[in-house]
Amino acid sequence: MASFIVNGHPVTVEKNQKLIRYLRDTLHLTSVKDGCSEGACGTCHVLIDGKPTKACVPQTEKLEGKTIVTVEGLSDWEKQVYVFAFGEAGAVQCGFCIPGMVISAKALLDVNPDPTREEAAFAIRNNICRCTGYVKIIDGILLAGKIFREGKLPQPTADDWQMGSRVHRLDVAEKVLGYGQYPDDVYVDGMCYGSAVRSQYARARVLSIDTSEAEALPGVVCVLTQKDIPGKVNVGHLKKDQPTMIGIGEITHYLGDAVALVCARDRETLEEAKKLGAMALFGEKYGKVVRVVDIEGWSTEFCGGTHVKNTAQIGGFKIVSESSVAAGIRRIEAVTGRNLLIRANLQEAMLHNVANTLKANNVTALPVRAEAVMAENKAMSKELEELKAKIAASKVDSLFNNAEEANGVKIASAYFTGTPYRRKIVTFQQKGQQQTFSQVLHNVSSSYTGSGVKVSQIFEDTTTEMNMVYDPSHPDADENGYVTYPNVNIVQEMTDLIDASRSYEANSTAFGASKSMALKGLEIGQ
Repeated sequence: MASFIVNGHPVTVEKNQKLIRYLRDTLHLTSVKDGCSEGACGTCHVLIDGKPTKACVPQTEKLEGKTIVTVEGLSDWEKQVYVFAFGEAGAVQCGFCIPGMVISAKALLDVNPDPTREEAAFAIRNNICRCTGYVKIIDGILLAGKIFREGKLPQPTADDWQMGSRVHRLDVAEKVLGYGQYPDDVYVDGMCYGSAVRSQYARARVLSIDTSEAEALPGVVCVLTQKDIPGKVNVGHLKKDQPTMIGIGEITHYLGDAVALVCARDRETLEEAKKLGAMALFGEKYGKVVRVVDIEGWSTEFCGGTHVKNTAQIGGFKIVSESSVAAGIRRIEAVTGRNLLIRANLQEAMLHNVANTLKANNVTALPVRAEAVMAENKAMSKELEELKAKIAASKVDSLFNNAEEANGVKIASAYFTGTPYRRKIVTFQQKGQQQTFSQVLHNVSSSYTGSGVKVSQIFEDTTTEMNMVYDPSHPDADENGYVTYPNVNIVQEMTDLIDASRSYEANSTAFGASKSMALKGLEIGQ
C-alpha cells in the first residue's frame, strides 16, 4: 500500500502495480498514453516531484509521499497556452505523443522560462514522435515559453478560414490535453481485456495450437484462433492479402503475426493466459513430430532443433553469441563436436596471422607485442598532441606579434570560419639549391649529411568526406539531425605514421646497401 498525491488530490493504492495502470485504469487519466509499456517511447510522461518520468516504469509502492502531475492537473492558463502554442506551430497530427511532450515541456519551462532551441530539443529527448516530427514540436515549446513570459495569449494568425489560410486543427485541444479518445482510452462497465498471442518467428509453419490450459484459467472468457473467424480471414487496404490470424498449417509472414486472441476479465489474468500452452512454429524443413520442452513455472516450448540420445554425442560445446529475439527472449548460439575443432583451428590460424603482422616471434608472445604496439601508439599520440599544442601556441604568438597598436592599445584580430576542422596535408622539399647528379654522387661518396627539408605547402584535404554523426540533440546538428565532425581518422593517421617510419627505415637500409655495393665496385675497379 502507498499514499501519494495525484493532481493535488491525495490517493491511497492498496495493490502494488505500475503507476500507468493506476492512473489509466483506476483514475482514468487518459492523457497518460500507453505507447510501449517498457519505458521506451515517453508517451506516458508525468511529473513526479517536478521531474518528468515515464509512468510505465515506477511501481506504486515506491511512490510513498510523492507528488504526481499529469496533463489533467495543469492550470487552466497552462492548458490554454499549450493548446494555442502547439496549434499555432502545427505540432499536432495524430496527437498520441503530444501529452507526454507537454509534460516534458512544462518540466523545462518551469525551471527555464526562456530556453534555447537546443535546450528544448534536449528536454524532449526521451519522447518519441511517430508522425509530426520534432521541428514543429520544438517550435510549439518555444512559443509556449514566450507566451508564459509575456503573460498574454496572442490572436491566431488567421480567423477568416479562407482557402490557403493557415488555421489550427479542430481537434488540437483534445489531443494536446489528452482527452481525445483512442481505442485504449475507452472504459465501460464490465468490459473485458483482449490481446493477441504473436509469433516469435517469421516464415514459420504453424503445426498446432494448444489453448486448453489458457481456456481453463479462471477469469479467461475465451481464446480465439483463425477457425473462429466467420467469413473471410484476409484483410487489407488495396488488396485483401493480410491474414487476420495465422491458422494451423499456414506459414507466418512476419515476426509478430497474430496466432490467437485471448479475452479475459482483467489484465493480470490476460497476461497469465498468454503465457500458458505453446505453439508449434517451425519452418518447412522440420518434420511433423517435434519435442516439447517444459520447464515448470517458467516456459513451455516446442523444440525443433537437433536431438541426441545423450550429451556424449555432442562432444565439445562452446557458446559463441547471444542475441535478442523478442521482448524478454534471448537466443544463444553455440558450436559443438567437429565444428568446434574447425573453429579452434581457424582461430589459431588467425592468431598466427596477427602475430606475423605485429612482428611477434610466436603466438605466446602476442600479448606482450600487442601491449608494446599499443604503448608505441600511445606515445605517438602523446607526441602528436604536443605538436598540436606547439602549433597552436605558435599561432597565438604570431597573432599577438602581428597585433596593431591603436591609441596605445594593441589589437589582435583573427578570422574563424566556424566550420569543422579539415585534415591538413603537408608537402616537403629539400632545403638549399637543386644539385646535379654528379654533385649528389660526390656528396654521397663523402661524409655528406645534407641540409634537411622544409615545408613547401600545406593544403586542406577536400577529398576525404567529413564525418557525419546523427545526434539531433547536439547544438550544431543540421535540419536532418546530423553533426559534422572533422575528417581526421586518428587510427588511420597513426597507422600512416607507423608505415612512414617503417618505410624510412627500409629506405635508409636500402640506400646504405646501395652505397656499400657502389664503393665496393669502385675498389674492385682500382
